[in-house]
Amino acid sequence: MTEDLVVIGKITKPHGVRGGLKLVSFFELEDLLAHLDQVWLVKADQEESYSVEWVRGGDRFHILKLQDVDDLTAAGHLRDWEVAVSKDKLPPLSAGKYYSFQLVGLTVVTESGDVVGEIRGVWSTPAHDVYRVWSKKGEVLIPAVKEIVRDIDLEQGRVLIRALDGLME
Repeated sequence: MTEDLVVIGKITKPHGVRGGLKLVSFFELEDLLAHLDQVWLVKADQEESYSVEWVRGGDRFHILKLQDVDDLTAAGHLRDWEVAVSKDKLPPLSAGKYYSFQLVGLTVVTESGDVVGEIRGVWSTPAHDVYRVWSKKGEVLIPAVKEIVRDIDLEQGRVLIRALDGLME
């Protein structure tokens, strides 16, 4: 996938007979979707650009209508494609909030200065995000809650955590 694209959701199925698509978003997108005019659909090594006709819905489920996707058959072919946008289209977040892609590659360090490893991915769960950190011992899963994650510094490329008993085992 092109480096300046960020996956924002996934098409799960067609909606209706006129080419609507059910989009499950990976995070809250209301500000972005209100002004969205172009998306890229991504699957494996394929990328296709589409103009957006309209978007309806809220929270994490939306109905997306793309130009030239005008019937159930065309919409059905787009099932399971990921929806991406250019990074520069993402709205700014409030202080202390980050997009998942900004965290990937950051070094995780404990309050005592021990390097845990590098964030390789972020899982979104209903309760909170979970950072997938690759360490010398293998994968470590770190809940992204304020009791554990003490500071995120994008400029220094580091995440400071409190290493609670059992967290690193």
